[in-house]
Amino acid sequence: MRLQHSPCQLTYDRGPETIGSAGMLVVAAHRSGRIRVQQSGPTSLVAPGQLSMVHSGAPFRYSAELPTDLLHVVIPLRAIGTVRQRALEELTACPVVTPLGLSAAAFIITLVRRLLAPGPIRSIPETERAVLAMLRAVLDEQSTLQARSAGPRNPAAMRQRVAALIERGYSDSSLDVAGIARALSVSDRQLQRSFEGVDYGPRELLGRRRAEALAQALRDPAVSVAQAADTAGFRSETAMRNQVRRRFGCSPAELRPAPEQRDGAGAWAEPSGTLRGDPDDPEFQAA
Repeated sequence: MRLQHSPCQLTYDRGPETIGSAGMLVVAAHRSGRIRVQQSGPTSLVAPGQLSMVHSGAPFRYSAELPTDLLHVVIPLRAIGTVRQRALEELTACPVVTPLGLSAAAFIITLVRRLLAPGPIRSIPETERAVLAMLRAVLDEQSTLQARSAGPRNPAAMRQRVAALIERGYSDSSLDVAGIARALSVSDRQLQRSFEGVDYGPRELLGRRRAEALAQALRDPAVSVAQAADTAGFRSETAMRNQVRRRFGCSPAELRPAPEQRDGAGAWAEPSGTLRGDPDDPEFQAA
């Protein structure tokens, strides 16, 4: 049985297997028996009352040896926010055993059982907003735990986490260095200390990734510079031009391939250039 078209675009389902459409997060909980869940790694065993999460970016499977009351909430990934998707990657298919995770599982079990039971009960926006808030809190908690495990004493691990977060969230124009620190549950100072001893910082990584995304978008002659800038996450034309000049040594318009380069195979050579600029330069910070 499945209930769709709920106020906040959530889907409620029951059964040992659930296949979500693209861009979806599947959250499952159950009251009896053990569930096996597998996605992009070894199979995990999830005990009764525990929460598990998978996403539709890779094949996944829930299974149970005995009949069970496995209950699902299927949520658009955009509803949890871009920066939380890194935490989701670490949490995928693993049981959530924190007190907050167990509370979320109990809430989902009660809610989905009631909604799928015969009768006139229907989900309301306030209830669904509570579901989303609780799951966002679970992912935020997981992000905090991950940050503590990496910690400022392991700067290489922190730099990898920053790079992964930027890769997932660079297109969000609101993402900046302060937002990266918040998403990783560290102070600005802790974040900057993780880059001591290397010749770049989080601001450079973010600006460079956006410039590269702009160049990629401009391979398509039908895409305007303004559209490409929006796709790449630039908040202003000045920031876009500054970053492109530092990364490639040219203007955004010069990133477009010449007509003779746009062959049937779509061959295109990326402009040469190196990452330049002082991170303390106010213009550099405009990205």
